Amino acid sequence: MGQRQTTIAPLESPQVDLPVKTLKFENNSTYTGQVNEKNQKHGHGKLIVPGKLEYIGQFQNGDMHGFGKMIHTNGTEYEGEYKHNRWDGHGKLKYPNWQIYRGEFQDGLRHGHGVLYNSDGTARRSGQWKYGEASHCCGLC
Repeated sequence: MGQRQTTIAPLESPQVDLPVKTLKFENNSTYTGQVNEKNQKHGHGKLIVPGKLEYIGQFQNGDMHGFGKMIHTNGTEYEGEYKHNRWDGHGKLKYPNWQIYRGEFQDGLRHGHGVLYNSDGTARRSGQWKYGEASHCCGLC
């Protein structure tokens, strides 16, 4: 995964009474984890999409849903809540340039209160975000 190699460790214990399987898909991605009665990703598992991303966390009826961590081959990392394969809820997004956003997400975008930090850890922008863009800042803009 690029020059920075990161290993994702398990996040939490899996749901009991769900079988664990390895599924392979047409796009060469592999899922290892719990499945439901329809053989869908469901519960705790790890998804690897070669040349694109690695995700470990919760799934629901085939979707990344619940808490998880994703590392993209471009260096982007996200750890937080997912809803139907999108960042949704509270999370931390680290960009390839080492800037970090901590805050709320909706439908895959920064949305709600959040703080964008510079690579040195100083706050760059704090306030409300709307559909990925800063909409109201609290003195750091």
